[in-house]
Amino acid sequence: GNTRYPLDQTRDNEIMIGFHQTSHTAAYSIAQTGFRHSRDGWIGPGTYFATSLNHTEFKANQFGAYICAIVDLGKTKRINHPSEVLKMDQKLNVV
Repeated sequence: GNTRYPLDQTRDNEIMIGFHQTSHTAAYSIAQTGFRHSRDGWIGPGTYFATSLNHTEFKANQFGAYICAIVDLGKTKRINHPSEVLKMDQKLNVV
């Protein structure tokens, strides 16, 4: 579930535990060299984290290994659909 980081309670500059699911090969590479931003994704380039292990199941492009990381959210905005990104005129660290 998502009880630790409820959607309506995530705040700017919050430090949280983020979950990322990927392949075993990619997880090994990330452990050796760190994350690299993807060139594309649900709302564009970036590194995507979920707020629970369960939520990685429908957000991941590759499966098999989980990574837990401390994530500084920076300036945030919650969206429900990628089309909402087109309506934003502010620079955000996390959406």
